[in-house]
Amino acid sequence: MPEYQGYLTRIGAAIRVARCVAQSSPLHLSPSDPQLECRLSPRNLPPTGRNFKEIPVIAFKKSLPRALILIITIGAAVFVKAETAKPVVLKTSVAFATTQPGPGSTIQWIADRTELASNGSIKIRLFEPNKLASPFEILDAVSSGKVNAGYGTANHWAGKMPAATIFAAIPFGPEAGEFMAWLWYGNGMKLYQGMYDRYGYNVKVIVCGMQPPRSSGWFATQVENRDDLRDLKMRIFGFGGEVMKGLGVSVHPLAVSEIIPALDSQKIEAAEFS
Repeated sequence: MPEYQGYLTRIGAAIRVARCVAQSSPLHLSPSDPQLECRLSPRNLPPTGRNFKEIPVIAFKKSLPRALILIITIGAAVFVKAETAKPVVLKTSVAFATTQPGPGSTIQWIADRTELASNGSIKIRLFEPNKLASPFEILDAVSSGKVNAGYGTANHWAGKMPAATIFAAIPFGPEAGEFMAWLWYGNGMKLYQGMYDRYGYNVKVIVCGMQPPRSSGWFATQVENRDDLRDLKMRIFGFGGEVMKGLGVSVHPLAVSEIIPALDSQKIEAAEFS
């Protein structure tokens, strides 16, 4: 295996570079260890905001030991010499249209910089919502190997794993910097990955970004008191959806692409989204 070690090292380093770029973090190269590591510094944390909503994540299929955790999606393709290697293409199903600012444009940004950081050896090919899998089916599609990777929010599979919403949105919870510090410097990522492992999903999760806080929602009719919420059909999920259920709201956890058609057809009367 020594002849392949340099290739594996370069791929792993490229992914770490892309991850650092995605986190807007400084890169550190140790003279004694040619491995790049990514660290957050306070000046590089994104703007803070309370009651932030979904945290986009990209989930990769696990097929190799944990020692190769950052390159597990390329499988046997890594075991070729660098001189003859073809670009590794990761077919990635996304939950948000790439034309949508914020959650949609983030994954395109990461895909572009991954290709740049890997010198073209790793390409993330994006498939718009419902092309390979619906937003709520992405986790199962990645775990089963139907697709190489998926991009979305853990709230999409909170119905399968109730704890998932903790890693997606916590109303009035920690600010962005505090939450990321818990993920990368506390035991947040260990708990996050452990949740998927516990439920038997064959995936590796990587946090890609964070959205700013949202308002309470968009309503077809004016809401003046609690009685106006009773039996109101609303698109919302996660902890916010549980709260609205307690107020008598009929909760509909629709995918983003279904919100406007559902409002037009009056399937729902309100929606929480920004």
